[in-house]
Amino acid sequence: MTRSFEDAIAITRYLGLRHIWIDSLCILQDDPEDWDRELATMHAVYSNAVLTISVTGAEDGTLGCFAGRKLKKYVPIPYSDSKSGLDGQVYAFALPAALEARPDKYIEMSSEPLSARAWCFQERVLSRRVLHFATDQMYFECNAGFQSEDGLHLKKRYFTLHGDPRSGFLPVPGGSTSDTNMQLWYNILWSYGPRKLTKSSDKLPAFAGVAAVFAERLRDQYLAGIWRKSMIEGLLWQALDVAEVKDRKPSWSWVSIDGIPTSGLIGRWEQLAFIIDCQVDLVGESRFGEVKSGWIKMEAPLLPLILVESVRSSDDRETGLPLKQKHLFFRTPRGLRTPGQVDPRTPGGVDAKSTGRFDSIGQRHEEAETLAREGKVFALVLAVDVGDTSHKLMIYHSLLVTPVDEGGDGTTLKRLGFVNLEIESLGEDEVRTSRTTVTLE
Repeated sequence: MTRSFEDAIAITRYLGLRHIWIDSLCILQDDPEDWDRELATMHAVYSNAVLTISVTGAEDGTLGCFAGRKLKKYVPIPYSDSKSGLDGQVYAFALPAALEARPDKYIEMSSEPLSARAWCFQERVLSRRVLHFATDQMYFECNAGFQSEDGLHLKKRYFTLHGDPRSGFLPVPGGSTSDTNMQLWYNILWSYGPRKLTKSSDKLPAFAGVAAVFAERLRDQYLAGIWRKSMIEGLLWQALDVAEVKDRKPSWSWVSIDGIPTSGLIGRWEQLAFIIDCQVDLVGESRFGEVKSGWIKMEAPLLPLILVESVRSSDDRETGLPLKQKHLFFRTPRGLRTPGQVDPRTPGGVDAKSTGRFDSIGQRHEEAETLAREGKVFALVLAVDVGDTSHKLMIYHSLLVTPVDEGGDGTTLKRLGFVNLEIESLGEDEVRTSRTTVTLE
């Protein structure tokens, strides 16, 4: 038994509690069936716990809850009161200026070892109360707020799924709307996306507890991280700060990347694609667990993209991008001019009206350019902004896709990234009238 487990058991006894749940001891690690069975109820374990003990500052289980930490330097400050005749001294220490200026940094604890681990994310989000043993001190959070050993008390906490009205991270109150739930969903994905996994295949299992709670709230079907009722919006995620992942499927889900899957739609928009059918093949029995594969059959405009120009910036003072950044400029065959562009590395793009990114080949510019020059890149148009009635700023939100099988009919596709193109680079007549039935894998 590791030092962390021993300390956790001692703390549980000290608090007068009779039972403790430790994942790696209570779940048979080498039994896939037991693992899959327990995965489906993980959200209930943490949501119903009296307290979750988090060894937040430990790199591994050998350090325990009470690892050595750097002592604070206390300064004596004398005081006296002539009226009461009291005098003496108190001891004070300096608080980090950066943390005092942004108290949320205390709550995030982003520099703590456990905060980088994917499996530990849902444990914190699902728990009603968490006692953190960090590298510098102890912290406690619950729906009443966040408190530190040194006296800091904030009236909010980290993401919670327990309806805390004081949470600074958009809680889900009872009876909240679907839009509010979805907004919280995307906020949570932003924080979960870049967290690290020992096993790449655990991307969905490590998030299963959170997904199970949202499934109950949304009353929706969960398909490899995407919700069926809002599938068009869900498919238009944009990959930020991405580390490439090999052979994690399906390509249309954010599970295919390690990074931040931010929502691509803001404001009012009109759906241009229509889902015909969809299916996900699971590794086990849990619908929130690991996925073998998945496909979506839809009807949408599928437009070939022509590479107009490939340029390399030598001065980042104009673009705000790194030196020697490469940009790929696209249009469709009927596009009138060439503002539509895909920046394979930078999510902001060069032109604020035409932005895009390759998900997995973003750092390999030559490969992206070759794929484009060979005519193997298409825009699968899913939605269009309708907030601007003048049509001058209409942006068509599309997926960058390529055929899976060169010998096929070209309608079985995989996602390469996303691209948001203005109307002139597409040709509105074509995008409004063209419809192709495709299968996205």
